[in-house]
Amino acid sequence: MSVIAPIASAILLAATPLSEVRVVPDTSATLGTTTVNDEDAAADNLSTVTLVSLGAIPPETAVDAYAVRLPGGQLVSFETTVVLPGGATARPGDVWKYEGGSYAVEFDAAARGIPATANLDAVALYAGSLLLSFDTAFDVGGLHVEPEDLIRFDGASFTTFFDGSAAGLTPGLDLDGVDYLACNGHLLLSFDGSGSIGGVPFDDEDVLEFDRVSTWQMSYDGSAQHAAWDPVDLAAVSATVHFGPGPPAVFAQTVTVDANKTTFRWASTAAFREVRGTFVSSASLGSYAVNATTGGTANAFTDASIPAAGTGYWYLVKAGGCAATSWQSTLGSEAGRDTTIP
Repeated sequence: MSVIAPIASAILLAATPLSEVRVVPDTSATLGTTTVNDEDAAADNLSTVTLVSLGAIPPETAVDAYAVRLPGGQLVSFETTVVLPGGATARPGDVWKYEGGSYAVEFDAAARGIPATANLDAVALYAGSLLLSFDTAFDVGGLHVEPEDLIRFDGASFTTFFDGSAAGLTPGLDLDGVDYLACNGHLLLSFDGSGSIGGVPFDDEDVLEFDRVSTWQMSYDGSAQHAAWDPVDLAAVSATVHFGPGPPAVFAQTVTVDANKTTFRWASTAAFREVRGTFVSSASLGSYAVNATTGGTANAFTDASIPAAGTGYWYLVKAGGCAATSWQSTLGSEAGRDTTIP
């Protein structure tokens, strides 16, 4: 049985095609037929827009930074101090993780020496670290930070990851939305203002792609996608790369599973992409959408998630990169692939 994971169509605006863009507006906007408020995150699959649950945060609590932490977590930061369900206090410089219906602090700004006047307004994930941007200039750990910069926090120290003015941005322009594309190392960036960089004009509702060398491209043109973006600032972004359809490109190594049934490996270290889907019976394997994806350069990946009762997971693994090629495999032909529900 040939299996191709279904992935939504994409608008090819940039070198890296996207299948979904999760966005947060700085004020209420009706995107398509969906009203999205500033306390909401919404998933735009470039056709329809749906709200994404961030839990029972108080109304009118502006979210101004957002990222997806697979397989099931979401990272958020707020423009003002807010008391979250459960009684925890989130401050503008913090990052909180929402997962499984509860909140936990991911980055405590005060504990890390960030001044109380600095509002964290962009966050992304990079190789186990956090990429952070703030709306004002300050110094931390011997590092000077400007609003157009992106700094990396590895759990212990800060380093500059993206120097906005050195890349050609107007000094002081606030970088207020970011995502990191692990498949090619590019950045998706949105700004709280208009301008032009690398010959690409942009407004505050747009997302640009930067290859971290010299090339800039439009990735998500907000007002072209939805007219309601025109007066609204896109305050946060997190994207899903579009990996198909295209010529089949099966991973050229046998994938096996460890005894723990959570670690999957192959013979040699290689760049890889992996997707996971849920099935109710093996006969319906190919009809379910991808619900998790990961990748990197390694000879294994781990997924400790447990499927819901009466369901199972399927995994497809192929060579890494951002090329749009189909995911294809054959049911039961790889060691470690369950042919029936676990």
